Amino acid sequence: MDLRPPLDLRTLYYFTILAEEKHFGLAAKRIGIEQPPLSLQIKKLEEKVGGKLFDRSNKRVRLTPSGEALLPEARQLLANTYQLLDKIKKINSGEAGTLQIGFTSSTIFCGLPAFIQHHKQAFPEVGFSLRERSPTIQIQELLEGTLDIGFIREPEKVEGLTTREVVKENYVAVLSNKHPLAQKEILNLKDLKAELFVLFPKNIAPNQFEKLNGIFKAAAFYPSIVQEAYEWQTIVNLVEANLGVSICPSSFQKMKIGDIKYIPLADVKAQTGVSACFNSDNHSALLRNFLQSILQDVNSIS
Repeated sequence: MDLRPPLDLRTLYYFTILAEEKHFGLAAKRIGIEQPPLSLQIKKLEEKVGGKLFDRSNKRVRLTPSGEALLPEARQLLANTYQLLDKIKKINSGEAGTLQIGFTSSTIFCGLPAFIQHHKQAFPEVGFSLRERSPTIQIQELLEGTLDIGFIREPEKVEGLTTREVVKENYVAVLSNKHPLAQKEILNLKDLKAELFVLFPKNIAPNQFEKLNGIFKAAAFYPSIVQEAYEWQTIVNLVEANLGVSICPSSFQKMKIGDIKYIPLADVKAQTGVSACFNSDNHSALLRNFLQSILQDVNSIS
């Protein structure tokens, strides 16, 4: 399909100025050209449209019916070019566009909604497309370029991927309210040594799994795992059913699920971190601005 424009925007601009001034001399002066070139451009435009656009019966010109019909369309077309340029400039500067954001179930409570809200206030023309993905899928999509940024807890080191830790938080014990220890205000992990645990399998999040291994090693026991689940929400639901106990990031206290008690662990000093992850070759202004917003939020809290 040949999209070569039949009309020149500059000629349409000349036409609109002449329609406003109703005088060739005044229009030429306003445009900044001599009168003969203006007259020539208007003549060529009239040849294009197949009829007169101006009535030149006296010293001041006026629009013909076809000129009256063309004027609002010409103005709109010229306005559209400014809008188009403004839109592309904003995209290039990161002030507009859509960010493709990945997250896991264990990171949604760690400030991501606030990051988005604050960025939206600064850049109202930026949109967000949120996708819940496992860490493995996020990494794959980040490397492929179908995600701009992903939020992953304890991410693996992957060539081509840059990570910046944005949140650190403590671990807490998760018990059913029916559990005898649920009335405690604080626990030691050693207090749960004899309990059955609900945890996730190693292959889902190897780094998280190793972090938990280190925590249990420091407490001098390894948990007896009665049930494994792929999602933190599922783990918490199984704990609510009193099938076992677990430990999870403290931000999960924001997830209001039934009869659950979250209790601080006095002897667990290790923390878990959430990182913003992105393709090292992604230098878009859209991503750069969002990262700056996140870091400003993080710095204001710390």
